[in-house]
Amino acid sequence: MAESDELVSINPSGFLNLLLHVFRFWSQQIGGEKHVVYGLLLGTIEGNMRHVTKIVPIAHKKRPDLEMGAEFMKEVGKVNRFELESQSMSEVIGWYRSSNDGIKFIARDIKNHITFQEFNPKFIGLIIDPELYLNPDEGGFSIYRLKGDKYYNMMTDYYKIPWEIRPIEDSREILANFQGYIKNYFKNKPLITELDEY
Repeated sequence: MAESDELVSINPSGFLNLLLHVFRFWSQQIGGEKHVVYGLLLGTIEGNMRHVTKIVPIAHKKRPDLEMGAEFMKEVGKVNRFELESQSMSEVIGWYRSSNDGIKFIARDIKNHITFQEFNPKFIGLIIDPELYLNPDEGGFSIYRLKGDKYYNMMTDYYKIPWEIRPIEDSREILANFQGYIKNYFKNKPLITELDEY
């Protein structure tokens, strides 16, 4: 059970980019491969409030077996350094992955999240299932964290945190995103790129 005042507030522009990353590697075509994507959630943490402002697409795989080990954490460090140097006020506050098998926080997710939450006990993990997202009766994703503030292991329990997608207050950010997508389209590039595609 989440603490009563815990909430993850997600910027609509960041969520749009997360969806683009998810659906770029998920196909509804018969026989099409449905790849799992991974990325970082960036934003700020204020008490029990997490504000997700943007995302960084990292990778895609056939199975949900990406290990967020030392090499992955080096990428997290690079992203944080870039955010600091650009004075964006954002930093990595969690990670996300898609699922082709329902919204489940599996053993690999717990193992990966231990790495994050040992660094900061407020970090979060988001799991999204594209099929459920397209179902009008489903939210399509859940956000998790491990119980407690330290000494995590594979037997540590976890819980869901409530979330909201913030309303669009200023359309300029959304329009700027679409300008970037259109430019990529005319350059025959993916609408959204992963870290190693820059």
